[in-house]
Amino acid sequence: MQLDSLSDFAPLALAGSLAMERLVVIAKTMFPWLAKPVVAEPGESEYDVDQRRRLAVLGITMTASLVTAWLVGDRQSNWYMRTIAVGPGRTINWLIFGLMISGGSAFWTSIVSFASAAKDVRRLEKASLAVQVTQAAAAAPAFTAAPPSARVVPTI
Repeated sequence: MQLDSLSDFAPLALAGSLAMERLVVIAKTMFPWLAKPVVAEPGESEYDVDQRRRLAVLGITMTASLVTAWLVGDRQSNWYMRTIAVGPGRTINWLIFGLMISGGSAFWTSIVSFASAAKDVRRLEKASLAVQVTQAAAAAPAFTAAPPSARVVPTI
């Protein structure tokens, strides 16, 4: 994926992730046992005790991601063929988009930051190259045209 494509896609993915996370928060509010980690007794593994709640939250997250992606997709095609415009002339299937936004907004915020930093570096490299070209042109001897008597004129 090119940097410009990533710059176009990352804000859309960030917005989708935020919408998905909002659905997860609503589910955790409706079912408070999802929001509170289970505390393990001495000698028990926290992972084993809390596994049911974690799997439920993961299932809700994936469902919310897919619902968000499906709602964002175009309404012109069948439910399984919906696409999402991610840039000029570029689309992505809603199922793939749903899986991508399931990473969460923190992931896509870092991707947006990376893309912005990479664009800044590219812009600075271009500016540095322009300065080098200007300095080289200033340091080079001036071009002088040959006197009229030294010019070769072709004859027919």
